Amino acid sequence: MKRPRGTVRSRHNRGFTVVECGMVIAILVISAAIAAPMYQILQSDRLSAVSREVISQLRVAQIAAVKEDRFTRFKTDPGYPNSYRIEMSANNTTWPLLTATVAGTAGTLPRVVTDWVSVTSQYADISIASPNTVPFDFRGAIANNLGDMGIGLSGPTGTKTITVNHSGSILVQ
Repeated sequence: MKRPRGTVRSRHNRGFTVVECGMVIAILVISAAIAAPMYQILQSDRLSAVSREVISQLRVAQIAAVKEDRFTRFKTDPGYPNSYRIEMSANNTTWPLLTATVAGTAGTLPRVVTDWVSVTSQYADISIASPNTVPFDFRGAIANNLGDMGIGLSGPTGTKTITVNHSGSILVQ
C-alpha cells in the first residue's frame, strides 16, 4: 500500500510529549484538591444523618409513652453493639427480655416496639460511643427523675452527643 504524498514516517512521533503529560497531571491535582473537602463534608453528613435517625427514634419512644400512658424507653445494650430499640414496660418496672422481638411480644406487655436497629448496617464507620438507656414516663419526660441523659455518636469526622433533658427536650451538641 502506498503512503499519501507529503507524509513522512518518523520513529519519534509515537507517544505523549512532556507538556501533554504535565497538563494531565495538573488536571488530576486540581481535581483531587476539589474532591478532598467534598469527601470530608460527606463524612460529616453521615454522622448528622445518624444523629437525626437517633433523635427521631427518641421522639417515637417519647410519643409512645404519652400515647400509651406507659413507661417507654430507648435502649442500647453492650450485647447488641451499635444498636438500639424501643421497649414498653408492663408496670413501669418490668421490661422485655433482650432477645424478645416485636412479633414475639405483639399485643402483650412488656413489649418490644421496634426490634434492634444497627447503626453500622447502614453507616459502617459510625458507632454509638456512649450507649445509654433513656426512659420516658407517661408525660414524655425522663422517668424516675433521673436527670439529663445522653447518647454519644462517633465517626471519622468527630462526635455528636444527643442529650435528653429531664423535661424531655432533645438537644444535639
